Amino acid sequence: MPQEKTAVSLTLGEAARNYVGTLGQEPAQAAQPAVLRFVQWFGADRSPAELTTLDVERFVEESAGRGGSQGRSIEAVRPFLAHLKKLGLTEANLGTTIKLKRADSESGSAENPNAVEMTRAGYEQLSVSYTH
Repeated sequence: MPQEKTAVSLTLGEAARNYVGTLGQEPAQAAQPAVLRFVQWFGADRSPAELTTLDVERFVEESAGRGGSQGRSIEAVRPFLAHLKKLGLTEANLGTTIKLKRADSESGSAENPNAVEMTRAGYEQLSVSYTH
C-alpha cells in the first residue's frame, strides 16, 4: 500500500498541482501558467522549504526582464507562495517579496537613471558579501 505524502514532504511541483486544484476553473486557468513557470524555474523536484527570499527576487527580476505581460502574471505566483506558508512548507510567506515596479507614467515622477532599486534582503546579502 503506497504511503500518502504529508504536506511537509511535498515537492514544489506537487504543491503547485495541489494549489491549482484548490482553485475554481477560471482562477486555475489564470494562475496555472505563472505558477508552473515559477516551479519550472526553481525546480519541480525541489522542496519548498529550500525557497528563499533571494530566489523569489531573482525570479521576479528575470521574469520582469522578459517584458510583455510577465509583470501581471508574476502576481499570480504571490497567492501560491502564501499557500505554501499556510501548509507549513515554507517558514515565511515569500509572496510578500513580490513587488512590481510601476511604469514611469504611473508613478508621476522621473527617476534617476543611475539609481538602483533593491529589497532589504538583497541589500543585506550585498552588505554581507562586501564584509567578507
